[in-house]
Amino acid sequence: MKVLSLDTRAGSLLIPVSMVAQVLASSNQRLCEHRQPYISYEINWREYSMPLVNSSEALGATAILDEDYSRAVVLWPVHGFKQNDFLAFSSREAPKIIVIDDTMVLLPSTMSKEIRYAAGVIQVGSRLGIIPDLKTLAQDVF
Repeated sequence: MKVLSLDTRAGSLLIPVSMVAQVLASSNQRLCEHRQPYISYEINWREYSMPLVNSSEALGATAILDEDYSRAVVLWPVHGFKQNDFLAFSSREAPKIIVIDDTMVLLPSTMSKEIRYAAGVIQVGSRLGIIPDLKTLAQDVF
């Protein structure tokens, strides 16, 4: 399976390529009020406005004031949500496409329980690869 690997302080956030609508440069963000502490900005993409999820904080890393990111990754709406419920995730570096295959083993479930919104965790090189529970995250955002 091909995934887009987003760089976060908690590890590599792994998003299925089929869910990615577009990767944007970090440019058109604006401050917003949101009930989730890991959302401080929203961005525009095409005619849509959407929350920008600070990927590091959403996975449970300690908040850093005005953390820089180089890209925003816009996802198509999660199945079961409104057709305009778009989410964008921050990436500290340009995301990379990697392939998850049968040789990669899921790490013990105790690790994924320690990382917020993790459905599973695998070893990707020297970093943790975090498979997100996008449905739960979308429920908390919308």
